[in-house]
Amino acid sequence: MRSLGVPTTRLQLLASLLRLPHKDINTTFHLGTVGIRTLQRTIGPGLLPHDLHIDNLDTTSFIDMCGIRPADFIYRHVVRTLALILGNEHLSHRVQEALTVQNVVPTCQFALKGSSDIYVQVLGYVLVARFSMEEKLQTVFVNDSGVINEILTCCRRYSPEQKGPEKGSAAALLAAGGQSKGTWSVEGVALNRYMLCMVTLCSLAERVKERYRKHEGEEGEEREDALPAERDLSYSNHVFLDRFTASCLQGLNADELLEKEVIEVMDEFTALLRIIVVHNSLMTRLELESSQKGGLVEVGEPPNHEATASNKTGQTLVVPELRASFKTLHQVQSKSEGLVNLVEKCLQM
Repeated sequence: MRSLGVPTTRLQLLASLLRLPHKDINTTFHLGTVGIRTLQRTIGPGLLPHDLHIDNLDTTSFIDMCGIRPADFIYRHVVRTLALILGNEHLSHRVQEALTVQNVVPTCQFALKGSSDIYVQVLGYVLVARFSMEEKLQTVFVNDSGVINEILTCCRRYSPEQKGPEKGSAAALLAAGGQSKGTWSVEGVALNRYMLCMVTLCSLAERVKERYRKHEGEEGEEREDALPAERDLSYSNHVFLDRFTASCLQGLNADELLEKEVIEVMDEFTALLRIIVVHNSLMTRLELESSQKGGLVEVGEPPNHEATASNKTGQTLVVPELRASFKTLHQVQSKSEGLVNLVEKCLQM
């Protein structure tokens, strides 16, 4: 991998394969001698080109019958290579230098939606999760509603209890590419996507809220500077994002996890991801507010001297990010105490 990253032109050439139309790759492969020899080795070493009637072969219909197409195979390994290099802390900067800031989001968009191959799509979520950790790239991702909508939609639709085709049925096997269990089964792919989206939102959630926050003008009408629909989040994702931080905290059942003698790795990772989302959201909100106020954050009693006793003890004491699920400060405190105990147990394991 080190030799592939130096000089950066090698990675640039590798990434440029993602810009080649899949139809051109498939057609070129099956009409060339490399494609014919590959087919010979696959079908039978004794076959000759004239046995395959290559001159009369309908390339389009033949490609449609192939389980894995050459273009998908190439896209898969290009994205996989980029993801592997990004995972190396000593080489990850090489990928960023090769792609440049302007090309990072288009590369991720192609991996997410540009190919029908499920491996390419899942690896696309890996790229987004890893790139979003870089502070200099966060603004680029936040400003792209296409990627953000995809991430939020994946999180919003995921449910561990969702019921798909009956396990073992033909429909389930077909949807899973022949696998009924494991990483690349229907459930495995959905879980991997969800986890990667949660990692992304650990870095971006509060900044996305600030970027796409709905501002209303007089008489409840939207302001003229509101984002156009094609550059905005969908309505469902707006609602989901407003409740996201609160739902992450509410969804953590610390008492149930503490009762277990051994916490499963996936349960532990999921719980810690939710805790990180809540922590980062609240800290980023504090950071954004302090920057707007010149580095100062006001604390203490609210300026309204006519506040009633209920206002001082009710939901107004709960931070806005948590009000969707928590009605009193006592509920937040109880949940926080359980989470502190859970984190301590995870650190001791």
